[in-house]
Amino acid sequence: MADPTWQRLHEDTLRGQIASLRTAVAEILAGNYLPSFTDHSVTHSDQLCDLVDKLTEPLEAQLNEKEAFILYASAYLHDSGLQHQRANETRVVGAILTERFPGRLWGELDTETQRSIVRERHHRISGEMITQSINAAYPTILGIQLTDDWYPGQVRALAVAHNLYMDGQDRDEYAELTKDWGGVRMSLLSALLRLADILDESRRRSRLYLGNTRELSLESKMHWWRHYYVAEIEINTADRTIVLWFDFPPARRAQYRDMILPLQVPWIRAEFDRHAEVLA
Repeated sequence: MADPTWQRLHEDTLRGQIASLRTAVAEILAGNYLPSFTDHSVTHSDQLCDLVDKLTEPLEAQLNEKEAFILYASAYLHDSGLQHQRANETRVVGAILTERFPGRLWGELDTETQRSIVRERHHRISGEMITQSINAAYPTILGIQLTDDWYPGQVRALAVAHNLYMDGQDRDEYAELTKDWGGVRMSLLSALLRLADILDESRRRSRLYLGNTRELSLESKMHWWRHYYVAEIEINTADRTIVLWFDFPPARRAQYRDMILPLQVPWIRAEFDRHAEVLA
């Protein structure tokens, strides 16, 4: 895909900071620590930025420069924890080891258990990686120092919030993280990040031939199928509709429709419903 344009960000200094952040995080996101997962490289983050541009087009009160910067930055950092192959060195995973596996070392866990922990807690690992880079003289985790003019507190909050169960066990934490503060509409930015994330489900992120070379669980296979059979997601800002275009094998179209649509459409509708108040 073409380079992101970051249409909501116009100030040259902030655009330069986003470009620097993208360069720094691209190598981290290329790690592919979870081979059973669909694409979470910098291309995914770029796509989120483009989706944000489309989703924000109808806003009556457009994003200001600070809000746009925070949202784009969170798009590049929200999944950084997925690629932390030494996640056992983080406080997040250290707490998991103490709670679930008392007396055992990280290296004693099988690879799949390690990866499942990273996947489950990647948003919190991302948050910790951001925290470790704030005003750090030697930023060894993200490779870039996040000074106060990067609004790291808000970026960290969005990164953590993107994977919380906001209408379930994490309701109170999500509400606290996304309270509007510092002249930033955090609840709106969080909604936009989560919606862009769930809308970036297309065959670009899922190459089935790669799946044939990997040991995938049924859950992972369904995740890959769900992406692969979405040919395109079209955001029509004029009439404020979102259209999903599916591409099923003609000979088995009815069967695939009955299998894939229930996996995909309710998932997206539920996320929009969660943010109905702030979007309204």
